[in-house]
Amino acid sequence: MANNQFKGKQNNRNGGYQNNWSNEPKRLPEGYLVGGYYYQPDESDKPVLRKEYILGYPVKIAGSLAERDRNLNKSSQIRKYYDYCIRIRDLISSGRKYEEVESEFYRLANFVSYAESRKLVTPLFVEFIEKNIENIHNNEDFNAFVKHFEAVVAHLKEK
Repeated sequence: MANNQFKGKQNNRNGGYQNNWSNEPKRLPEGYLVGGYYYQPDESDKPVLRKEYILGYPVKIAGSLAERDRNLNKSSQIRKYYDYCIRIRDLISSGRKYEEVESEFYRLANFVSYAESRKLVTPLFVEFIEKNIENIHNNEDFNAFVKHFEAVVAHLKEK
């Protein structure tokens, strides 16, 4: 018997196995990106990245991106888009202004949409990228998104 015989199934309390996949459409977590990436602890303090974008949401999103069809949302495919974000971050780090790199965010959205049309990623991943792009208004927001995306990629291997 192969060791991966029960892959995608979860041991229930009765000792049997039940399928872990549902037919419900997968969605981004409730309240996702409401209020943006940052909060301000005190009016005099600088804004701080909300910890749920590093610790909470990435686990849920990676779990939702895990697909029964192994040709969708492969970690190597998702990593390709993360690497593109790193290249954009490097442009920002080299001193480029937000306006100079903003078009790269939209290119990212186009690349992901094209991957969906080729059945390489799911609509959920497209929604993840598009929703985050909608919430990027400056270089700091983009850097927050990159940290968040990094955490999602880190949890994909677990799923």
